[in-house]
Amino acid sequence: MSAFRVADLSFLPLKNVLRQMSIGELINFSVDSPKLQQFIKSMKIPTGGFSVFLGAHDRMIKSDQQPWGYSFNKSTIEDDLTFFHHGLKHLENLFKVSLNTLSFGSSYMAYKFLEQEEKMPRSCEYLIINEISTGLDEFWQHQKDELVESISVEKGIVLSGEAWSNSDKIYNVDYLFVGHSGNMALTDLLQFNNRIVFLDRVSTSNQTIRNFLQVLKKSNSQLEVLTIRDSWEGSWDPIEVLEGLNAQEWNPEHRPQKFFLNSSHSKNLLKIQQHFYPKQKDSLANGIDLAEAYDFLRDDGVRVSVLFGEAKLQVFVWSQREKKLERKRRRSRGLSEPAAKRSC
Repeated sequence: MSAFRVADLSFLPLKNVLRQMSIGELINFSVDSPKLQQFIKSMKIPTGGFSVFLGAHDRMIKSDQQPWGYSFNKSTIEDDLTFFHHGLKHLENLFKVSLNTLSFGSSYMAYKFLEQEEKMPRSCEYLIINEISTGLDEFWQHQKDELVESISVEKGIVLSGEAWSNSDKIYNVDYLFVGHSGNMALTDLLQFNNRIVFLDRVSTSNQTIRNFLQVLKKSNSQLEVLTIRDSWEGSWDPIEVLEGLNAQEWNPEHRPQKFFLNSSHSKNLLKIQQHFYPKQKDSLANGIDLAEAYDFLRDDGVRVSVLFGEAKLQVFVWSQREKKLERKRRRSRGLSEPAAKRSC
């Protein structure tokens, strides 16, 4: 009696059997049978995309939605990158998805990756570079800069630990996290073309923040959320920071108590919370409580809220929809300007 083969099943039974399989089982079947590979392609299995971590000792690829992951540690890093290259192409072809997150554990891995450029993905949604070493020379810094320049990053960049990049591309993605911002200068702050930014371990003055907010007041920047965490557990002085902005305490007649991201971020909410709004008490999904924030209006009428916390300052820019609602409320009350409770 001949052995039973899954590929011999008719259409409907085969479809039902394959839908019960794990990602790993589907991959194994697709390698063994060209017929099953084509069938799996047509099924559009929801994997949520794939994420890759390339570390000095650990390399892994995993599904972002299904409980599947695979560690590949061959004899050399070069062998691993070759395996990664072919394996990722097979996954992208089989499940019709792209690379979500590409994560590097060190400058050395960036160097080895760039050394074999033909094996490098051309694009990803999120790029993560982690660097635990300090005081690296110009050569290793160049590797990180070249890596950022070489990959088309669709949504966000995470520079974790001691990592930094001199590439202007970091200012032109929607989401940015910098784990060691160092002595941020006003010129750095003004380059932001991002929507959500988290700057950790910042050492900057009240005047620098005030100058930034005054420029923000005159701009139509697409910045929505900026979090700055102080490197020395200090704090910024609201009176000095808000000087000249005509900032006022929260008034319930002017805006809601909680700030929510607009719907364009909904598909990325988990990634944003994890990488670009990390370790915060408030959840982006449940809204950020801004009852203690000070508000001022940009020159175009958009409201900005500034929240002072322990070793932390946050800036929230309300949407154009909130601006329109406020105008409607003012017209309905017949008031030209709301009364202030207290201003800076």
